[in-house]
Amino acid sequence: MALPFFVIPASGMPFRLSREILALWMGVGLVIVFTPNWWLRGLVGLALVHLIINPASIAYWHMMLLCVFCGVYSVIRKMDDEWMQRLLNGVCLIAAVQAVLIFIQFVGIWKVAGFPRGMLANSGDAGAFLALTLPALIVSKRPLMLAGAVFVFAALMATRSTTAFVSASIGIVLWLMLEKNFKRSIKMINFCLIGVLAIFFFMKVDPIKNSLRHSFRIQAKRTIMAIRDKPWGYGLGSYKELFPAMVADDPRLGQLKKGKDGRYIIHKARQQAHNEYLQMTFELGWPFVLLAAGFLGHGAWRMAHSVKKRRPCHMLSASCALVILAVGCAGFFWLHLADVAFLGVMWLAIWDKSMAHGVKYGGL
Repeated sequence: MALPFFVIPASGMPFRLSREILALWMGVGLVIVFTPNWWLRGLVGLALVHLIINPASIAYWHMMLLCVFCGVYSVIRKMDDEWMQRLLNGVCLIAAVQAVLIFIQFVGIWKVAGFPRGMLANSGDAGAFLALTLPALIVSKRPLMLAGAVFVFAALMATRSTTAFVSASIGIVLWLMLEKNFKRSIKMINFCLIGVLAIFFFMKVDPIKNSLRHSFRIQAKRTIMAIRDKPWGYGLGSYKELFPAMVADDPRLGQLKKGKDGRYIIHKARQQAHNEYLQMTFELGWPFVLLAAGFLGHGAWRMAHSVKKRRPCHMLSASCALVILAVGCAGFFWLHLADVAFLGVMWLAIWDKSMAHGVKYGGL
């Protein structure tokens, strides 16, 4: 039963404030006050502004999810060393199980539609998940864990996810560059091996032309055009609802015709921008660009400063993971996948804590 009063947002359209919505607003306020990360506070605040201006039901749903993940960040950030290590051990074990399932599907014992994906929804999700578990495996530098990292990386390649492969490769290269305990010759061998794997991947596994498909470029172009039309954003969570309607008459993005009017039904894959930066700018406007640029720039400065002041291993795993996440968000909707978003929030919390206290975490 709704409460007997109304809230008038800036758009001028009244809506009844139910107990559930009131609880959500109170949760947003608590997140803004207590989340120990000013960049997350800024993101929640920006989303709240759009929620007030465009109080759509999809916006409330996305705001709730954003608050939940901010709560997860706060909980992980406050974990002691023992519980943090247990969390990463669990991530490593899940990654191993996921890799085994992917290879079972790859050899045909367990047949699934499309490419191997383990227990996740699709191969892109599976590749992204494995990419973000690699830092927990490689940072310990134990032979068994490094072998596990190789196994997980091979499973990642089996998913044929180009975004995951590129992101993970960049993360591993960063790790090799910052790790001081390896000889230069060992690093060069690994660099060459990654280069050979990249050539093999883009020639045999997933040819580069598949990643540069015309439809993806058209979708990015149409998204940028929509952003220019409304630079302050269309509202939180609006991309999936509005973008298909904006391009419904474009046969280059359509899947099939419906009815006598010749309208096109947009392909399901186009309901997400495949670029988190573009999609979030579409929804939250140019202020998000400034917020994201500030977060990435500040994070890079803190990483560089930490490398100069102390051993890179204090924050190496989390730094590599955040670089993998930042690159992956440019090629797929990683933050709209619950498991990947959880790993991203986890690594952000570990990175913040390791930067503050100089703690090293590694899997198992």
